[in-house]
Amino acid sequence: MSTLPAQALPRWRRAVLKVGSNLLAADGGGLTPRHAEALAAFIAASHAEGREVVLVSSGAVAAGRALLRQHARDGGGDVIDLSLQESAIENGEIAVTEYLASGKLARRNGDNHAMVPWRAYPCADGEAAIIGGPIRHWLKAAEMFGEPALLEGPLADMGGRMREREKLEGLITPWLAQQSKRELFHRGQKAGLAWSYLASIAEALADPQFAARGFF
Repeated sequence: MSTLPAQALPRWRRAVLKVGSNLLAADGGGLTPRHAEALAAFIAASHAEGREVVLVSSGAVAAGRALLRQHARDGGGDVIDLSLQESAIENGEIAVTEYLASGKLARRNGDNHAMVPWRAYPCADGEAAIIGGPIRHWLKAAEMFGEPALLEGPLADMGGRMREREKLEGLITPWLAQQSKRELFHRGQKAGLAWSYLASIAEALADPQFAARGFF
């Protein structure tokens, strides 16, 4: 049986483990036995010592990745419908983990995410959600703003962007104000970024994706 490497840990009574798909399905397919066995052994040993372990994981990324790979391979696969609640469940996982580990209660923060850019910004015909992630795609996508400073100095990494929030937003908002929300949506998709737009009820009802799926 695989075991986790020994590590010096401080004395603890309760631990919250957030395990992502890259660990549970490291081989790119289904469950990776060697990692699952190691986690199970660690949890069992901890319980035997009177300690509490909370394991948080969904495996949603691995499930979606497997279907996408099948579709690319042979045109098969399936369709995954996610509600807004399901797509936002990761935020709930973080809040639960923080509470169990430290007792910290999550509070509403409006549209002010800790990372930046990571909220809705005004554009030519409404508002668009401009998300700087996946982070690995941001630097390439930042070129579309036509501002070299976005790729230099402190703005070249997420930590610096978080510290220089006002400077970064001052560089991107003039360009965003000149773009339509649908154009921003498609530009983000092309760059591999999770960009979208705030749709009215009428726009949502007329959306071609929903129409093709018979959603309404």
